Amino acid sequence: MQSLRQCERNILISFRSCLFRELKMKRALVISYILTFTLLASSQETPLTTGWRAIRASEVTIDGGRLTTADPDPAGWMNATVPGTVLTTLVNNGQVPDPWYGMNNEKIPDIWNAGRDYYTYWFFTRFTIPELDSTRQVWLKFRGINYRAEIWLNGTLLDDTIREGMFIRRKFNVTALLNRQGYNRLAVRVEPPLNPGNPNGGQGGDGTIGRDVTMQFTPGWDWIQPIRDRNTGIWDAVTIEVTGDIDVRDGYARTRVPGARLPGELQDPAFVTFSAELVNPTDRLVEGEVTVSFMGSTDKKKMKLEPRSSVTYKFPEMKQTDPRIWWPNGMGQPSLYPAVITFNDKKGNTLDREDLMFGFREAGSYFDDSTGARVFTINGQKLFVRGANWIASDGMLRLSPARYEAEVKMHAEMNMNMIRVWGGSITERPEFYDACDRNGILVWQDLWITGDCNGRWPD
Repeated sequence: MQSLRQCERNILISFRSCLFRELKMKRALVISYILTFTLLASSQETPLTTGWRAIRASEVTIDGGRLTTADPDPAGWMNATVPGTVLTTLVNNGQVPDPWYGMNNEKIPDIWNAGRDYYTYWFFTRFTIPELDSTRQVWLKFRGINYRAEIWLNGTLLDDTIREGMFIRRKFNVTALLNRQGYNRLAVRVEPPLNPGNPNGGQGGDGTIGRDVTMQFTPGWDWIQPIRDRNTGIWDAVTIEVTGDIDVRDGYARTRVPGARLPGELQDPAFVTFSAELVNPTDRLVEGEVTVSFMGSTDKKKMKLEPRSSVTYKFPEMKQTDPRIWWPNGMGQPSLYPAVITFNDKKGNTLDREDLMFGFREAGSYFDDSTGARVFTINGQKLFVRGANWIASDGMLRLSPARYEAEVKMHAEMNMNMIRVWGGSITERPEFYDACDRNGILVWQDLWITGDCNGRWPD
């Protein structure tokens, strides 16, 4: 049986060979459509970021089934930016001017006047898969599409229910749908928010975009011009993941730091409880062992997963003697620990793994009636919050891990220790929260329908 790492090496060799042959035979078509597949050395996931094309949906006369059965006529399609919005793709292709210069935004049609169809687009790409043995499962993952989407692969609609909402994450097992020889064709039809709103100069335009689970500021605010497409598009990552017969998901570390702590001192023990979801997508019983490891500590549990089932397993609480405690910026070091959760079959083969970073910290709060304010605590100490309001730092969501790191680090260098992610904006990508962890920044994450302060505002 091939190891997962050997499988990844074979995928890389196969994709490079396929790309070279296609470049010799059909250079023009390949430049337009082929997805260059490069597996990351430290990950089982491969981002699908290149080879995408886009076209306004009204210019396509066939449905997604036919669109992903044979290559579409390349006429009218343009190179697409994924992750990215429709507006990003239009700007990058010179179809509209960059809205952040001069009065350029006034030259771009607004969805309120142009209609939702104007910014409804098809995105298309194709990729190849080398031979995989029967123990390999292939997953197609979407971390965010705004606002509605149909997703088609090789003539099949992946979800018969159209999902609505900017922050829905979807993961599809596509193993049975893959073409083992030749191309796999992927098409995504993306529609704007159902209530894009009138950008009439108000806070969020006329406010009707608030009926949708999306960014409320995109019809404009007092600090930003309207985003003409309301950030419609495949705005977050698309990846392909290869696992064994078990998929390990959503690894989580819940920490407990009892008592009042001080930075830099010999610490009493702290505690951590790990959990993860284990998914068996196959038609057979899978037996094996789930393991968590960190800093030389290991815990294991033998498991049997029934066909087509999933379970969330919580490990017993583990103790760390004299731990390095995570502290906010200015109070101490934001110490982090690596951990890995794996599932091995009875022969010891690793079917999947989930890597995570966590810090030993315990946050709390209470309401002080004498001051009429909420008091925040971290590791048993009162915390004086020095915070900033975070809204998407780029209106077209062109946010890379390097940019997140630089912008969050800038907050730390200004002696801040908390960022409030405003609820009228965005539930950020994971890379944002990772950068906050590394730089000692706590996050106050607004969510929708939480603006009444638990009823404390009389109006």
